[in-house]
Amino acid sequence: TVFTASYPKFQDQEINNLVQPAVFIDGETTIEQVSESFIAGYNELAEESIAQNQPEPFAWFRHQKCKVEFNKAQVLTLSHEISDYTGGAHGMFVKIWYNYDLEKKAAILLPEILQDSSAFMRTAEQLFRKQEGLSDTAKFENTYFFEQQKFALSANFGLLQDGIIFFYNPYEIKAFAEGVTELFIPYDAIKG
Repeated sequence: TVFTASYPKFQDQEINNLVQPAVFIDGETTIEQVSESFIAGYNELAEESIAQNQPEPFAWFRHQKCKVEFNKAQVLTLSHEISDYTGGAHGMFVKIWYNYDLEKKAAILLPEILQDSSAFMRTAEQLFRKQEGLSDTAKFENTYFFEQQKFALSANFGLLQDGIIFFYNPYEIKAFAEGVTELFIPYDAIKG
């Protein structure tokens, strides 16, 4: 069983405090706490298996990589990739995006930066349909967005140099076998 992690540390302690929830996503305050919790979870399962005369579980792994994606004009964007296996049919991968206003020392929320959310949604859906090879009238049916069956933006987004990326993790809008879906919306497409 193995745990690895990499993450940015900033010279400004205020920024380190601001991004701590992005680095330690389960509420921990040190990487040692994260690794100890993960290893302890495996050890507990292994001990239960041994006590019940069951075969030892397969080894677990967790690899975390939090990195700076954009850092300019008082905007800081981080992405945190987590790949793990803790038993079952397959491992899991997720990528979580975080955006910060360094001047205000606060997270940036999408409604705060949109002037016309209805127009933005129309543009986003058009780009999504084009990317996925869907006509303007094609129904999402059982292939996308599951029960909802209508277009929705992921709350998981990143502000980048040339546009906004919306990131849908496995199971979010498609079956696991379909993997992740990224929707990139160039700033040029949403001027105004």
